[in-house]
Amino acid sequence: MVSLQVEAQGLLRVAIASEELLIREHAERVRTLRRQADQVLAGVTAVEERVATVGGKAVEMGQELDKLENERRRAKEASEVGLPRS
Repeated sequence: MVSLQVEAQGLLRVAIASEELLIREHAERVRTLRRQADQVLAGVTAVEERVATVGGKAVEMGQELDKLENERRRAKEASEVGLPRS
């Protein structure tokens, strides 16, 4: 009877030690995953900011091209007004 009790206590100590180890390993994995998630989020944020910057520049360029096209069209029309029609 005593040997069974001693064996049970030994198994309980091993189980408790294993549980504590698993808890520590889990906590470390959670910290690692949080750091990685933070890095990914920072990367996504940087990409979003870059896309917004490039998009804004593209809009500005498009507006400038429209302006130049309108000026070109008006200049062409003005030059055609002075030419005789064939």
